[in-house]
Amino acid sequence: MSYQFDGEFIEKFYTTFTMLAYESNRRFYPVGEVVGPMDKYKFTRNEVDMLFFLNSCVDKKVQPQYEFKDIDMNILNQYIPPRVSMATTYRSVEKLVQYGLAERYYLNNNRKTVYVRATEKGIKLKEDHWEFSVQNIKRRFDAAFSREEGEQMLETITKLLEMTKRLPAGKME
Repeated sequence: MSYQFDGEFIEKFYTTFTMLAYESNRRFYPVGEVVGPMDKYKFTRNEVDMLFFLNSCVDKKVQPQYEFKDIDMNILNQYIPPRVSMATTYRSVEKLVQYGLAERYYLNNNRKTVYVRATEKGIKLKEDHWEFSVQNIKRRFDAAFSREEGEQMLETITKLLEMTKRLPAGKME
C-alpha cells in the first residue's frame, strides 16, 4: 500500500469536498427548503432525492444514471445520501406512495422483497421540478458568472466526478 497522501492533504480534501456539497445545496435550496413544484408535498431533501433516484433509473430522455431494472428497499437505502435508517427509508417510500408518486411491487410472488418504482405522476413531477430547478440555477449563474467561468466550473466538477468514481466504494475499514 502506498502512503503518498498525508493526513493534512486528506483533511483538506474531505473538508473541501464536503463544503462544495454544502455550499451548492445552500445556494440552490435556501434554508434546506424544497421549493418549486414539489413544495406542496412538504418533502424532505431525502424524499426529493429518492424520487429523483427512482426516475434516474428509468428516464427515457437521458441515459439512465444507474443500471437497476428493479429497485428494492436495500438499494434505495444504499444510494440515497445521507445514509439513513431503513425505517426512515420505509417512511419516505410510504409518503411517495401515499401521494401516488411511487408504487411498491413484488417479483415472482416473493413477498419478502419489496420493490419500488416511480409512477407516471412521479415522473411528471420530477420533470416539472427539474425544469424549475434548471431555470432557478440559470438565474443564479447568470448573476454570478461569465459564460467562460461557467464552462470552467462545469469542466472542473465533471473531472472531479469522474475522478471520484475511481475511488473504491464500500465499507471503510
